[in-house]
Amino acid sequence: MQEDGFWDELLARDDDEDDWDTDIEYDACPTSPNPDPSTPFIGSNVNLDQNDSDIVSDSDEPLSAITTKIKHVLTQMAAMGLSLPKFLHAISWGDPGCVADSQVRGARTVLMNSKELPLILHNWWKPPRSAASHKSRTKAANNIMENFAHKCLRSVLDQELDMVSEILKSLDDVSEEFYTSTKFGDLAREFEEVAPTLWTLLRKSAYTDKQEKRNSRKNPDKFRGLSAKAFDTLHALAITMSHKWTADHVAKLSAAAMKEVTELMELFPWLISYDNINIPFRVFSQRLDNKDKFGSGVAATVSYPHVHRRTIYEVLQILLMSPEFDFKTYTGCDSPLLHPPPSVHALPHGPEHATQQYMLGSVNIPEQSYADNERVVDELLHQLGLSGALEKEQRLALEKIIVWLGDQLTVERLRGLFKYRSQDANSFDRLDWTVLMYGWLHLQMVFANSLHKQYLGTTAGRGLMQAFTLLGRKGLGSVSTRGPFHHHLKEALTHVAEAHLRLDWLAVGSVDDLAELRNCTPDELVALAERLVNEHASSDALEVMDSRPEEERDEIKRSTILWNRDVLHYIVLDESIKNGDVGLMEAMLPMLLYRFTGGRNSKYAIEVLELLQGLHKEWPPAVCNFMQEHGWLVNFEGKRNSFLPIDMAQEHNIKDIKVTYKSEGPNIQWEYFKKLHPALRVIRQLGKHMENEFNTVTCGMKHGVPKKDADIILLQSSYYAAKVHEDIPGRQRVGSKHDKVVDIISKGAIKLQTSCTIQRWQAARNFRRSHEEDWEDISNGNGDE
Repeated sequence: MQEDGFWDELLARDDDEDDWDTDIEYDACPTSPNPDPSTPFIGSNVNLDQNDSDIVSDSDEPLSAITTKIKHVLTQMAAMGLSLPKFLHAISWGDPGCVADSQVRGARTVLMNSKELPLILHNWWKPPRSAASHKSRTKAANNIMENFAHKCLRSVLDQELDMVSEILKSLDDVSEEFYTSTKFGDLAREFEEVAPTLWTLLRKSAYTDKQEKRNSRKNPDKFRGLSAKAFDTLHALAITMSHKWTADHVAKLSAAAMKEVTELMELFPWLISYDNINIPFRVFSQRLDNKDKFGSGVAATVSYPHVHRRTIYEVLQILLMSPEFDFKTYTGCDSPLLHPPPSVHALPHGPEHATQQYMLGSVNIPEQSYADNERVVDELLHQLGLSGALEKEQRLALEKIIVWLGDQLTVERLRGLFKYRSQDANSFDRLDWTVLMYGWLHLQMVFANSLHKQYLGTTAGRGLMQAFTLLGRKGLGSVSTRGPFHHHLKEALTHVAEAHLRLDWLAVGSVDDLAELRNCTPDELVALAERLVNEHASSDALEVMDSRPEEERDEIKRSTILWNRDVLHYIVLDESIKNGDVGLMEAMLPMLLYRFTGGRNSKYAIEVLELLQGLHKEWPPAVCNFMQEHGWLVNFEGKRNSFLPIDMAQEHNIKDIKVTYKSEGPNIQWEYFKKLHPALRVIRQLGKHMENEFNTVTCGMKHGVPKKDADIILLQSSYYAAKVHEDIPGRQRVGSKHDKVVDIISKGAIKLQTSCTIQRWQAARNFRRSHEEDWEDISNGNGDE
């Protein structure tokens, strides 16, 4: 028949394309042991994400019966001149009559809501075939379905992006609170709710199903340091805002930060610190007026912000923290006798006492002369809105005091400027409103360098050089102000100190192993620590040694006592700074004065004299309290042991400028730095917020510190073999004259009493100072001339 020929032709075409009779794995169908090989499966419980696996029917009818019915329907349709495409088109809203007819509408509704519809569409896109087949899959409607899917996806994404744009729309006036209060978890959940298709698309693009199962800890919902080109590339892909948009908002943040700092200055105590900053500028096309140069300028920050007992405690800590003692399992570990001694004057800590700092705009002033420092002062006052008008300058000069803090050279030049302008017309020009303070970080560095100079010696002796060589510590043979020298020297000093003091613990405890001291009670340990300090690490012990006839003295033992005493001073100062005990820091000033005087560190000897003079003779109590509580240390974390010197905080800011948030490019100049740097505080806070949001903070903020035990044990073995802790009357030093150790603290104390040091310092600060208050030039606009 003609109808049979029509269907035979279609079947033949199907066979040529896909060979259904050989591609289907019929054993996979549990409903028909002998199915008709020409009938595709129909089913609903289908995972549309599967690849080439067969789709199994859940129909209750034998496939042969279904095939017979379908063939009968198709024959009748052909007899009526109705093809399958026309039939599907008409019933799918393609014919007005079918749209209106209730029977057709009912059938269509059943189809649209049937569980077979997803499978029908899936099979049109990707017909099933046997997993064992080696023949190519029939294309069916693959291209048509994919084009249609793309069109549908674009339409859905357009709708979802319109809704997402309302969520992600940026305000013109943004603040630090806006950025740091953005919770990406909440934003992601809201994003997923209004744009589920887009969310799923991005998620599947970033994470495959296999990764989802395999990675239990990684999270693809994952930022920093993008170049301008990368910004613009992402912007071209409509992923981020443009680099210009970002730069504009940084400028707004900078202006907001400057406004905020001037407002807070009226409410809270504050001071200014600044330091020199050297930045190399690169150019990409050199011209007469556009060359590589090394710029020197100033970066500034506004911050809002007894020895014997502590020495005994530090000695006790060296025992308790040793691996042999194993303090955690010690029966008396909870004894209050082993707790730190009460602070002399501890700064408060806690989140409510965390220091807030605001960076000012960096300026192209090299700070090489008095004139440069004068320009720096004028520029910073201008940025803070404290100058430029008569009322502002009068209020500053007559009602306020500003603490200016920096390294010794900065303070020395500001002090010279203070003296140079002592006869100016009014208190503003004379800088009467300034109080100068050096930074404790630089003082610590000078202290460490003084110990280095005093105890370096040679490799043949028993000084620091022998320890550096034994431990392979390179770069410590001579003092350097660059790189990590101070950090490495500080570590080496504490390691050598621990090695010496552990051996002294063995001596005072009369034991061969520190573990044996676990049998002592806390009372006994404290008594032994005090005995150790008195007999092996004090000036009293030195006097006992020096009181002997010269031929009975042990020079090596004497050097060891001297080392213990001096290095413990260094350790106590470092711990008092970390713990914010400004009273203990003040208590150490006389010792520091003796050390710097005896060690020929005259500049820092003058700084300590100036501080002692201010604290005890010149400053009123309010200024003294302000200086100690706000002018020495800051604490950004609010934790008990997280205090640091203000000049160290300034060094961290300079690191952020030069390294962490380094700006590069042909158009980077000082004007850009002046605009950018006030916003770095917000950018830093935003970085921490982003790390918390994306959980990248788990990587840590500090490098791991290798264990020191092996180094200390090696030093202990060397000192034990050399018997440096035994008292051998008449023993002379080993090595050369460079291994001779001088007690520079005693030398300094004698020098202060017998030489003209005090007199010269007093004469340098004894000069006439005007008390005139003539504001006429400023009121006439001639204040800068």
